[in-house]
Formats: sequence, structure tokens, C-alpha cells
Amino acid sequence: MHEEIIDIYDENMTHIGYAPKKEAHKRGLWHKSIHCWLFNSVDSEKYVVIQKRAASKLLMPNYYDVSVAGHYEKGEKKSDGFREVWEEFGIKVPPNSWNYLGIKFDIGISPNAINKEFCEVFFAEIHEHIHKFKLSKEEVDAVVFVRVEDGLRLFSGETSSITASGIQWNKTRTDFEDAVFSIRKDEFIPRTDPYYARVFVLADLYFRGYKYLFI
Repeated sequence: MHEEIIDIYDENMTHIGYAPKKEAHKRGLWHKSIHCWLFNSVDSEKYVVIQKRAASKLLMPNYYDVSVAGHYEKGEKKSDGFREVWEEFGIKVPPNSWNYLGIKFDIGISPNAINKEFCEVFFAEIHEHIHKFKLSKEEVDAVVFVRVEDGLRLFSGETSSITASGIQWNKTRTDFEDAVFSIRKDEFIPRTDPYYARVFVLADLYFRGYKYLFI
């Protein structure tokens, strides 16, 4: 099995070497990752695409999270990270479609890892219907289109749950099928900052035509 080697940094984001990804998570070494947020509009409705991580994932299985996220392998550039969208969702988003939002400092401790990441955050508007997605069942349990206004209500605390549509892996049929989800805030990966709220605010500003967007 291929052992993923990644670039390692100090806390000032100065490159200091390389390490296997498993070792970086075990020892809490600073490294870079990429977060690719997908926005979608259908008629008058505006959506943020969220992913439910597969049950087989080592870190945070079965949690909702970023549309697509992943690690840069050793020596990769920002643009190389967009391959994750194809690998997990089976759709191609042209490199010039991505908008850079900046870097999020992400620190978290779980039973399996000490995670210290410089997350380079991007978003792109897509127009593919959800049935065009060809999901990787090893990575993804479900993909959900959450209306921007519902996400704002959920992460502001205005409501305790929302309803959204998407597709989910059916183990019996061994295929993805349409599903309706009832989603709570505590089903997202825990963050020390209001990250998901910020993303929905940014999506709202984007669809209103606001030009200057930063995470």
C-alpha cells in the first residue's frame, strides 16, 4: 500500500522537512491540507455541498464536513489539491473556477490523531446535478445539498436541526441512492472556531454578489 509522504512545517509555516502522514497525525506535526467548498444554485435556491465521511475513515468517521478535503503530498502545489474533488466526487472543476479564501489554522485532538493543519480554503460554484456525482464509497458515505438559509439558521443556533436532500450509500443495494437527511450541528466535525457558520455566511455573501471574501 502506498504510504503518503507529506511536507512538514513549523508553527510559523516554515517548511522543515517531510514525514509519513500517519506519523504527522500521531506526533502532531504541522502540515498543510486543502478544503474545497462547493456552492450550487438551482433556480432561486442556493446551496452549500457538504460531505458525510465514510464509516471506514480513520479520522472522524460518519461526521459531516467540508465538501471535499485532503492532504497535499510531498512537493504538491495548491492547484494539485483539486484532484481530491475528482477522486471523491467524480466531477471535474476547472482550476480557474476556484476562489481562494485564505488559510484556516486547524487544531484538533481525537483518539486517533493530534491534528495540526494549515488548511488552504477554496470555493467554487458548480452546476452539476447531484446525480452526476460518482462518489467514492471508501471516502464518502453521503453528499448533501444544504440551502444557505438553512445552514445559517442551524449554525446561528436559530434551529436545532434542518432537513436537506442528497445521496447516500446503501450497503444493501451497494449503490448510492436519493435520501433526505435531518441534520444537527453536533453531527459536524467539532471545531474550536465557528468555521461552518463562516462558510455559510461567505456563501450568502457570494450569491448576493459580494466580491471580497476571506475565511
